[in-house]
Amino acid sequence: MGWFRGNTAPTPVQTQPASITDRFREQLNTLASAARQASAIVSPEAFSTLRRIDDRMRPLIDDLEGRELLPEHEVAIEHFIATFVPDTLNLFLGLPASDQQHGGRGDTMLCEQLLALEQRARDFGDMMRTDALQAMTTNGFFLEQALR
Repeated sequence: MGWFRGNTAPTPVQTQPASITDRFREQLNTLASAARQASAIVSPEAFSTLRRIDDRMRPLIDDLEGRELLPEHEVAIEHFIATFVPDTLNLFLGLPASDQQHGGRGDTMLCEQLLALEQRARDFGDMMRTDALQAMTTNGFFLEQALR
């Protein structure tokens, strides 16, 4: 900085922190990439279930855009996308090749666990709709009391 030249240092660019939905989308993209990379190893049934999980979670994440998300829902969804599904896939990929055979013991376990995770993905959607309806009911109650 010179005496008469003003501040010549570059101004730091302030970026907005990534929104929770952006973070969820990035985690879904990472999961989808891992599923594609594993597609030569996992059975078609397991790969299809991974795709259905992704197909269920993306619209849910889009619906959450700009909405207030309860902390417990944020944690549950993040753990689901970033931990539960990837860990399940990675545990399977860590098995010996003999246990990864289509229809084998490891494949059967993977498919069962992915089906349970797919059900949980459905449950997230139901939970969000129920919570939204409950919020509307509560709001209606408060409005009714306030307008008396």
